[in-house]
Amino acid sequence: DDPEQGHFGDGLSEDLITDLSKIPDLLVISRLSSFTYKGKSVKIQQIAEELGVRYVLEGSVRKANGNVRINAQLIDAATGHHLWADRYDGNSSDIFALQDKITQKIAASLEVKLTQKEQTLLTQRETSNMEAYEAYLKGVAIVDSLRNDPEKFVESLSWFEKAIELDADYSQAYAALAETYIFGSLFGIQGKLEISTRLTRMRGMNYLQMAMKNPTNRAYRTASLVYTSRRQHEKAIDYGMKAIALAPNDYRTNAFMAQNLIYAGRPDEAVPFD
Repeated sequence: DDPEQGHFGDGLSEDLITDLSKIPDLLVISRLSSFTYKGKSVKIQQIAEELGVRYVLEGSVRKANGNVRINAQLIDAATGHHLWADRYDGNSSDIFALQDKITQKIAASLEVKLTQKEQTLLTQRETSNMEAYEAYLKGVAIVDSLRNDPEKFVESLSWFEKAIELDADYSQAYAALAETYIFGSLFGIQGKLEISTRLTRMRGMNYLQMAMKNPTNRAYRTASLVYTSRRQHEKAIDYGMKAIALAPNDYRTNAFMAQNLIYAGRPDEAVPFD
């Protein structure tokens, strides 16, 4: 019932989805679809059938007094059998290592062979500051709901700003700020902020410049959106492909890539990304 626990749990789930999406051999369902089952008593077979998946990962997380406990289990929906179930204990500073263990365990259980590059991508973290990470997760949980609500965009900004206050080199938080300002300007965030569209996008571009010092999937896809708006389609596609390379299954990245190709007059090529 603690909202802080809820934010942390949602953020951790989002991060695991993002990590798993970096593995090309896995098709990972987005948070938009998977989160609809949160808190509901639904049979695993029903979830698998509705989402068109073979395996379902479920679990819980508790955080208290600086300690974290994660319970996770991977289920083969076709048979109902558990491929594995485990409990992970540590303190808050261990959260990245715990996530890596879970992701690696899933890959091993599904007999997915990771290249060295993929292993490196899975273990890359943009911050070691736990407070900054938690602030970022809270912002992501709000802004990535795909509701395109200007008030939600504005609400998320303060969390991303807090993240970079705590870690001035947190590239993912800069990318999130850039995307929120630039993408949010398409849905009226400037009205809620009571500033001009020009100033809104300028702020976004300033944050994007910071994010591109150590570019992430979110930074590349935001850059692709900017170039699409300028009708520089080849650059938009180039940055879109760079984003796809870092997160092949990310739903928003694929959607942006489809949009880039459509605006470039290449709709047939957009179909696989849609």
